[in-house]
Amino acid sequence: IIWQLNPKPWQMLFIALFSFVPIAPTFVLISKILGRKVLTFITINSKLTLRNFLIGAGTWAILLFVGTLLSFLVDKQSIEYVFDWQGFLAALLVIIILLPIQVLSEELVFRGFIPQSISFFKIPKNLVVLLSSLAFAVPHLMNPEAKDDPLWSLLAYGALGFAWLTAAKW
Repeated sequence: IIWQLNPKPWQMLFIALFSFVPIAPTFVLISKILGRKVLTFITINSKLTLRNFLIGAGTWAILLFVGTLLSFLVDKQSIEYVFDWQGFLAALLVIIILLPIQVLSEELVFRGFIPQSISFFKIPKNLVVLLSSLAFAVPHLMNPEAKDDPLWSLLAYGALGFAWLTAAKW
């Protein structure tokens, strides 16, 4: 519904910040209750490493490139170059502010809390990754690009979730 309203960049920022506000204190509270560092919700490793970051970023870049290339090969009209300086600068400001918050939120929830919660039930690691990837994909179906082909979007976001969980050493 939000995307049908065609929100302005500042409205998107407000929506994203509003969704992050309850997440951050919740993870701090959970870490205090469980006596764990917040980092343990993101990764099973003792620290974040540049190597793991580069593996995740590289996997994401490859999937993005392959997906874009396939989209272009299937429908050459699906990609159109349009540039608007005013829109670009407004979006850039939102991205600079929003990206670290949004990325942290997704890492905490989809690469930390959800797989750790699922693995609590002693199910096979592959099933943990599959269920967590699905959990990552479902909320992304609300993205504007997903409305035209939700099944393809579910598979694409599921693949991204799988790649990032793999890079996080799940």
